[in-house]
Amino acid sequence: MSINCFSQGTFKGSFTFVLPSQDGIAVVSDTRLSYDYPGTEKGLGYFDPTQKVFIIHDFVLSFTGAGMVNTTFVKFFIDAYKKEKYTPKRSLDKTFQHFKEYIERKFPAEAPVIFSNVIYLAKYFDGIPYSGIYFNGRFQSGPYAVLSSSDQVLKTGLVNPENTCEQNIFYAKKLISDYAIKNNQQHLIGGPFLIAKIFPDNKIIWMENKPISSPSTLSQFADNYFKGFYQSHFFSAESKLVFEDIMHRFKSK
Repeated sequence: MSINCFSQGTFKGSFTFVLPSQDGIAVVSDTRLSYDYPGTEKGLGYFDPTQKVFIIHDFVLSFTGAGMVNTTFVKFFIDAYKKEKYTPKRSLDKTFQHFKEYIERKFPAEAPVIFSNVIYLAKYFDGIPYSGIYFNGRFQSGPYAVLSSSDQVLKTGLVNPENTCEQNIFYAKKLISDYAIKNNQQHLIGGPFLIAKIFPDNKIIWMENKPISSPSTLSQFADNYFKGFYQSHFFSAESKLVFEDIMHRFKSK
């Protein structure tokens, strides 16, 4: 997840799987958030956990990319959409269209940044599991579509719709961890896994690490940080001082 919030630096890092399976659809994401900073190789540090998967009515949405517009997290806009009148039993394409039109209508200035993300959606329609991805201005979806942040890991064939959710989740966790190590991205990808499961009747549950106190604004993130909500890792003592100086500007007075 990359968060473009202010000129001093950016948050980034993310890996998502959408896994149609025999008994449901699992959406799996890492929860690590890395803070990049000018003049550093890997940034100042990273933080666990952060929310990258969202349950919205009868579908699940996950995203990678610009997680913040100015000082407002994407979660704020998703929470606003949840209050909108919603008609269930839409196709996945129409579900995404409804979401996109709402954001563009209610938040026209912020919409271009929000839809610069790679966005994943999943739900059942007419008893069939559908997965979709929005990328470069185009939404594509299909039945039984296994989606991942990396085509490289899909080629292993370990995750597939013939497995149960539990089997696919097991493989997805291993593939994400191995990918981070192989590509030297442990500072970007990691932390506890956030997992939602969609049942064939579109009932949705959190299977692992239900989000708690997820911030909608940078001020809320700063408050959470100083309360010790995140597992934080800094690459040096100086990095911590720089980061905390930035966060002090945004924490509640």
